[in-house]
This record gives sequence, C-alpha cells and structure tokens, in this order.
Amino acid sequence: MFLIGFNITQMMNVYLVGSEFALKRFEVSSSKVSLFIASVQSVSSLASLFGLVVGVILLLIGDNFLSGDSKKWFHKAGAILSAFFLALFAFLQLKYFCSSHGHQYVVQYYWLHVATGFCVGLIQMYGFKIFGEEASYYSLGIQLIGCFVSVLHSILKRILSWMHLDINFWLIAIHLFVVFFVAFLGFAVFTVAVVKHGQGGGSGSSSQGFAVFAFLILLIILTGSFVRSGHKGVAGSLVLVGLIIFTVVTYALLSDSSSQSAAVFAAVIIPTILAILSGLLFRSGHGAAAASLFFAGFVSVVASIAAAVFSSETFAVLAVVMFPTILAFVSGLMILYGFMFWGSLFFLVSVVLFILFTAAVVGFPSEPSKALGAWALLLILVVLMFLTILLFQAGHGTAAFFLFLGGVGTVVFTSASSGVSKNPPSFDKFKLGAQAAWAPIVMAVVGLAFLYVIYPVIGPILTVESSRHHTILIWCLLLEATSGITVYLWLEKDTNIKKRWHSESGYHYYFFLWLFFIPYFGFGMTLLWALHHPNSGFAKTLKFGVWGGVMSCLYYFSAENLVNIGYGCAYDHALKGVQGTESQANEQHKQAASDVGTLNVFLANIFLVLFTFLGNAHVRNLMMYTGKVAEGHVFPTASMNGFRSCWFWFSCASSGAWKNFISMFSLDIKKMLLSD
Repeated sequence: MFLIGFNITQMMNVYLVGSEFALKRFEVSSSKVSLFIASVQSVSSLASLFGLVVGVILLLIGDNFLSGDSKKWFHKAGAILSAFFLALFAFLQLKYFCSSHGHQYVVQYYWLHVATGFCVGLIQMYGFKIFGEEASYYSLGIQLIGCFVSVLHSILKRILSWMHLDINFWLIAIHLFVVFFVAFLGFAVFTVAVVKHGQGGGSGSSSQGFAVFAFLILLIILTGSFVRSGHKGVAGSLVLVGLIIFTVVTYALLSDSSSQSAAVFAAVIIPTILAILSGLLFRSGHGAAAASLFFAGFVSVVASIAAAVFSSETFAVLAVVMFPTILAFVSGLMILYGFMFWGSLFFLVSVVLFILFTAAVVGFPSEPSKALGAWALLLILVVLMFLTILLFQAGHGTAAFFLFLGGVGTVVFTSASSGVSKNPPSFDKFKLGAQAAWAPIVMAVVGLAFLYVIYPVIGPILTVESSRHHTILIWCLLLEATSGITVYLWLEKDTNIKKRWHSESGYHYYFFLWLFFIPYFGFGMTLLWALHHPNSGFAKTLKFGVWGGVMSCLYYFSAENLVNIGYGCAYDHALKGVQGTESQANEQHKQAASDVGTLNVFLANIFLVLFTFLGNAHVRNLMMYTGKVAEGHVFPTASMNGFRSCWFWFSCASSGAWKNFISMFSLDIKKMLLSD
C-alpha cells in the first residue's frame, strides 16, 4: 500500500508543479498554465473516477461469479495489470516529452496524464481490496512523494542553473525519468506482493510451460524484426542471449529448488547478458548507454552475492524484481539521451522478462481455466481501454467516450446475465462496517472534495504573482509530507483513535479533529473572495506579500490532515463495527472492512470530480466576465446582495461544469493551448 500511495500521485505532481516548465518546452505561452492545469485536473479526476467505476465492476464480477482461488487470482491479475499500465504510461510520458520538438507531442502529453488518472482509479480500488488493512501506509506513501518531489526540484534547479543547462527541458525530463523508474520498481515489487499475498507460492506446470513457450515466441519475433531491418549482428547476439536464458529457465523449471535456480540465473546469466548488450552499444557508438548498462551489471552481481549470503528466498524474489528494474532504468536513460528505439526495446524486454521470471520463480495459478469467463471480461476491458486511448489521440473524443461507456455497459450486462451468483456478498456485515466508520468516511470525503476547488488554480496561481508559484507549490508538497508522516505516527502510537468515536466508548473527543475544517474553509473562502475582488487592497496584499502563499499552504495542509485521518481510521472503525462483540476478527470481517475502505475512496473521488468541475467552471466564468468589464460592461453581480450573488455564480458554475464535461471529449488541445 505504501508503494501504491507513493506511485499514484507521481504524475499528478509533474503537471501541478512542473507545468510552468513543461509548457515552455512545448512552446506554449505561460498565460496558459492555469488553463492547462485546470483542464488536466478536471479530465484526470474524471478519468480516475472512471477507473474507480471499472474497478468496482471488476471487483463485483470476481466476488459474485467466482469463488476460491479463481476469485483471488482474478483480483490479483487486475491489480497487476493496473500497476503495469501505470508504469507504461510513465514510460510513454518520458518518451513523448524527450522526443518532442515544439508543440509536436503536446496532445499526447496531455492525454497520457488523463490515462494515468484512469489507472490511478483502478489501482486504488484493487489496493484497498487486497491490502485494506494497510490504509495508513497508503496515506504515508502519498505524502512522502510530495516531500520527495519538492527536494528533487529544489536540488535540480540549483544544479541545472550551475551547469547552465536548459531548466525547462532537463528539470521535467529528469523528473519524468524518476517517475518512470519508481513506477516500474513499484510495479515489480507490487506484483510480487500481490502474487504472494494470501498464499504460500508455488507454480503449476501449466504456467511454467506457458512461460517457456511465451519466451520462445518473443525471441523469434525480436530476432526476425532485427534481421528484417538489417541488424544481423544484433539478431545473432539476441539468439545467443536467448538460448542462454532459455537453457537456464528450463533448468529452473526442471529443478527441485527454484530459489537455487534463480540464484544461478541471477549470479551468472544476468551480468553475462548485460556485458554482451554493453558491447553492442559501445560498438554502435552509444558509449554513455553502454557504460550505464555495464554499471548495472556490476551492481547486479554485487546485489546477487549479498542476497545469497542472507536468504535463498530473498534471493529468488530479488532476482525477479532486480534485473527487469535495472533494464527499465537503462531504458529510461536511453530515452533521456535521445535513443528512442533502443529505450523502447529495452522497456519491452524488461516487461517480458519480469513476467517470465515471476511465472517461473514466484508462481501463477495452475488452473486459470476455472476463471475463463471473468478473464474474458477483463480482456475486453483492456482492449476497450486501448481503443479508447487510440481514439482520443486521433482526435475522436466523443467516439472514445461512447466506446468506453458502451464497453462498460457490455461488461455489466454480461456479468448480470451470467446466472445466479455463486458467492453472494454479505451486505449485512458491509452495512455494519459503513455505519461504524461514518465519521472518518465523511472526514475524508470533505477533505478531498473541496481541495482542488481552490488549490492550485485559485491559490496560489490566480491570487499570487507568478514568480512565487513554484516556491509555494514546493512548500505545499513539504507540508503534505509533514501531514502524512505526522498522522501516520499518530495512528501507530495512539491506538484509541482507531476505535469508534462515540460517547459509549469514551473516545468521542476525537471529533475535535474537525477543527481542521476551520482553517480549511476559512482560508479557502478568503482566497476565493480575493479572486472576486482583485483591485481591493487585501487582494493586492495577498498577491505581492507573503500572506497569499501562507494561506494557500495552510489551506492545503488542513485538507491533507482531514484526508489522512479519514483514510487511516476508516478500515479500523469498520472492522470494529463488523466484529461486534466477537473477540477476534476473522477473514470475513476483514473483507467487509476492506470493502468499506473501497467505498471511502469511491465516495471521496465522486465528490472530488464534482467539485473540481464546479470550481474550474467558476474560474472560467469569472475570468470571462472580468474581461467583459475591461471592455466597458457592467459586472453581473454589481447590483445583487450576497445570497443572490452566490446563487448566480453557483448557477453559472453548474451550467459551465456540464458544458465543460460534454466538450472535453472533443477538446482540441492544440487549439486551446496555442490560440491567442
């Protein structure tokens, strides 16, 4: 859960903190930064909600139409695929940014943020379903990434300035490279954790045979493609490397000790492969990439020996995670230095090798045919997602939207017509858990729902001078980390906070935590008032003084406290409610509490999307009317009292939010960003 939280907000931090630099790379005016952030924020939030909806549907399919090991593996496969696509989109983001000339790939850059939002929604649902008892680690991971990004940007800006390099390119390129590497590492570790969760390992013969067969097919395809393109030397080396890998993997499958086989593989074959590939790169003139790869081989040998000293089981898992992650790291470096083809090839190889290693060492289910219908539905959703992305990139936004809705409807209809549920869910336990956890659920929903109404578009971007935007955003990330770490330590130290807050238990005083709502609401309304009265003395004080930044940071800090406490306590409150008077919680109790955790995430994101659209529509309407006033028109609320004025702006925001929702599926990104 820590890795889930650490990974899912990575890409969001790129567009929130780095858009000012990234858009200069795409030759987009700095006046479009707030518009870009608001647009990405709205569409990504909606995509995340779509991901949550699809996640709920998949969870219902698994719970209602599968049972036993088939159900477990169906959920695990969905979680692994979600993490993989998160890493894939991070890789594509890096590739498009580094290879762009002018505004060539600005559309792909935009929609990859949106696609990432979809994966974030999926992986959240699966994470809380499988690891619901570790919700506090999830919040901690989200907060630590803020601290990590703030430190990364601060150090990189100083280093790049000292080296006289282009900050607009290298700051975002290195950030995206770090995002990709961490996402792939998270995918590898998360996959192993998911596969080993709730079972003792072991792989069936069918999965082992499939691994060998898939590897041979891949080897033939890659070799043929190199021969066809004239790279016969590379093809020959690939055959040699492939035969070595095939021999060792076959030995691993026939051996009684898979961990021993993994040890042989990691200690001998990995550095051999890396050395051969390093030589090929040196021969092709790619010295920097070759040196990096050779260094990776050296590190892998040292790590393999160290792991062998401690534990053979650790060694086996390390072999599964380490080698593909090193290859992914090298592929990111190649993309960073402009070697697009080699970087893409290395990424493909790292993904395939990771799948094969996991199948051979960790183990996949030996009888996947039991879940054939559910696997088919999952495949349909994956194909639909790819088609949707292709249509978006081709500019057919409306068609993509209806394809997505139609696909989800097809899956739901297929599930509903599959017959009577084999494993009906226990709604009674779920209801008890939801009733017990209502306080932290409401706290998380309120904290997350209004957060992006103000931050970052209104405070700090539109109420503070532009030269201080990046500094304020960095401080917000540091405060986010402070909130996450503090709440995590508090939850670990004070176990009473995880018990139900009511007078009978004696812990009702925890309701005082709602006092965080006072600065949250107060500073938010203050920044909104300053936006409506830009010529007032108070608004100018916020704009050119320190108070605009202080209010933005405290607003964000208060919201994060509410969200972290809500997410951290919901599972335990639900578990206490489901458990009732029983002395010890069983597996059914824990499952019902995990379902309440997924409900918490789902509700919070629904309100997040709703209020984000309302907030961004309000900002657009206000800027439109402000422009008309500059042309000589009267401000629309000049003669209205407070109540009528609020109702006017709410009506306009509601109408604008609906129009923005409809138009975003056919949005011309280049026209929006490049028009005067």
